[in-house]
Amino acid sequence: MSTAGRPTPESRVRTVAGENFWNTMPLGPDGVRVVMTDGPHGVRRQVGGGDALDLDDAYPATCFPTASALASSWDRDLLGRVGAALGAEAAALGVHVLLGPGMNIKRHPLCGRNFEYLSEDPLVSGTLAASLVRGIQSTGIGATLKHFAVNNQESFRYSVDAVLDERTLRELYLRGFEIAVRESEPWMVMCSYNSINGTTASCNRTLLTTILREEWGFDGVVVSDWAATGPRAEALKAGLDLEMPGSELNTGELLRDSERDAATAFALDRSLARLESLAAKVSTYVEHTGIDAEIIAEHDALAAEAAAGGAVLLANDGILPIDDYGSLGVIGEFAESPRYQGAGSSRINSARLTSLRDALGERDIAHLFAPGYDAARPGSRDERKLAEAVAVARGCETVVLVAGLPAAAESEGVDRTSFALPQQQLDLIEAVTSVNSRTIVFLCNGSPVDLEWVSTTPPAAVVEAYLGGQASGRAIVNILFGDAEPSGRLAEFVPERLSDLRADPWFPGSIRQVQHREGLSVGYRHHATSGKAAGFPFGFGLGYGAAEWSDFSLSTTSVTPADERWDTATPSVNVKICNTGSRPRRECVQVYLADARDIAAPARVLAGFASVDTAPGEEVTAEVAIIADAFHVYSPRQERWVCPSGEVTVQVGRDSADIVWEARVDVAGSDSPEGVTDERILGVDDDADFSALLGRPIPTPRPARPFTRDSTIAELQRSKLAGLVLPRLLKLVASRAGSKGESNQLLESAMREFPLRSLAAVSGGKVGWKAVDAALVLLNRLP
Repeated sequence: MSTAGRPTPESRVRTVAGENFWNTMPLGPDGVRVVMTDGPHGVRRQVGGGDALDLDDAYPATCFPTASALASSWDRDLLGRVGAALGAEAAALGVHVLLGPGMNIKRHPLCGRNFEYLSEDPLVSGTLAASLVRGIQSTGIGATLKHFAVNNQESFRYSVDAVLDERTLRELYLRGFEIAVRESEPWMVMCSYNSINGTTASCNRTLLTTILREEWGFDGVVVSDWAATGPRAEALKAGLDLEMPGSELNTGELLRDSERDAATAFALDRSLARLESLAAKVSTYVEHTGIDAEIIAEHDALAAEAAAGGAVLLANDGILPIDDYGSLGVIGEFAESPRYQGAGSSRINSARLTSLRDALGERDIAHLFAPGYDAARPGSRDERKLAEAVAVARGCETVVLVAGLPAAAESEGVDRTSFALPQQQLDLIEAVTSVNSRTIVFLCNGSPVDLEWVSTTPPAAVVEAYLGGQASGRAIVNILFGDAEPSGRLAEFVPERLSDLRADPWFPGSIRQVQHREGLSVGYRHHATSGKAAGFPFGFGLGYGAAEWSDFSLSTTSVTPADERWDTATPSVNVKICNTGSRPRRECVQVYLADARDIAAPARVLAGFASVDTAPGEEVTAEVAIIADAFHVYSPRQERWVCPSGEVTVQVGRDSADIVWEARVDVAGSDSPEGVTDERILGVDDDADFSALLGRPIPTPRPARPFTRDSTIAELQRSKLAGLVLPRLLKLVASRAGSKGESNQLLESAMREFPLRSLAAVSGGKVGWKAVDAALVLLNRLP
């Protein structure tokens, strides 16, 4: 059904939902079906069209490092080039819009999807997401910021209500999205599943219209996460333009509402116009031909560069880079079967895959190998494999040991249950380092792990390699031999223990509510304010070589806020960097603000950064611009951003704990701010304090009964009759997916937390509202 000519009321209503799992209905005068697909770090174009969800069968594409690795590069240019490569491959595979980047704040390291997100800091997240978006869209392919907003956990993601104060919402959880929207003008923004302060994201007019469009100027399409749409007319009026995946589930109700309600009819016209604009942006559609072999080779090299650029050197006694390794031992199953991406909807069918052992073979480097552990059975200890590994370590002069989290620990749909590496790997590290002092450990994981062993049983060197993508093995070998520098800096701090996190007591909450009682004290902000020692601080990374910083200066020592906060002229910091070593070296200059004004604020907040490449003996001047809104805070009482007068200290650091220079700036604010001095913004435990911080009573979570369309499968299973009804419903939905392997595993995991509304949405018409509502009536009558 094309919207050209004289569309029927039915066709208009049908157009604001997708045609199937991945395509829109025909749009514009040419009837363009806009094709979307997952794409945070690769293009996952499903084979066989969009009539089913299948994570197991996709066309080959480059698997770049995941977002946690990319962000650790702190490199705007690199992420722009990765974005352009993603766009080029999307075009070759016939995709119009990529569903990425993901940029939710890393509130807690146990979030199972942290590998898909950039940072705990909104400036890093927003700036680097903007680089990815600009790169993707430079190729004529659209990008999608996700998941909007406060989607910081996988547990209960379909049903949980994130309860938080307005200042924390604005300054921490929305600010990165705002930076990315303003700097890169993405084609699409994807709303999240969860609710925010009582209103589901898909129906949240304040979020999708007042803030996103009216305040930030977003003029693209808002799309639901898959099966995240609340009541359709309500969502449409709130600003949700496109419901995905497509079905006729809501057509009848929305048609009726649009004929009876002028506001719904107006919202329908508005969303149709936005979809028409999206169709007009889409380049001439060409059926995909696959990615050219030359492009695959070029992008594989870029993937290796990105993997090294995001790798963080945590410890080094001088062994790296290796000059003379003597006899070499390689230990760890991940050296042969690499752990290089996360599980779930972002999983890429890699066009190539190079393990560490493959890369050593490319160089004809002989080595002994022992797997050391069984990655598929992380809870077991294989004494034979441990003994083999120790024997290899004893018999070789240098050992490279690859460890990391098992694949099942980092996946969409589930959160991690442990901060530690598997015990079998910890035992292996201790056993190997005790017999070989020249042991180099590379870690392959998507988010922080407990690193206490780095000091208690110290290897010669430790490199956090993250999930480095398809070329991660080559990147590791390049780092080993000095052909590439592990030039990354941590984009999220590593706590000594989870209890050091202000958010830890409140993560992940319950099925219906998670309370953000920590306020602004997330990540390094809490570390800096509380004085607690970090395992490794935010922004930390040793790199190779050495450099001296000197001749610090500020472009101005006064700030006068503009009427529009983004027009404020802020200082720049200049730093002279001299490479005093014998190797090329990348430096990351980080600028923080320490606020002495009459406001409650974390002790230190990032305000700007710059990555600078230097050659041996070279002197360069790094200029770091402080972002325009850095001196503003949000006043919930005044419902606007304010800039108080007073003194702010500009701090230059190598990381958030290593400050090497300071200077004071006088802010000539024009506001008399209200409600920004409450120290409770830095975290509360008491109910009364949290209520005061919220400015309202703590909401009572929605009870499990009466059952509604928003009741989850887990809640419904408390009914005796549900034990008979639900298996059939779930079977119908699984048959709709028509997939196997990981697709079904993810679907089964998701369905346990699915609301009935989402279950119906993905059923392909096999579960309609009449059946759902009839079942609810019956279930509510019974115990």
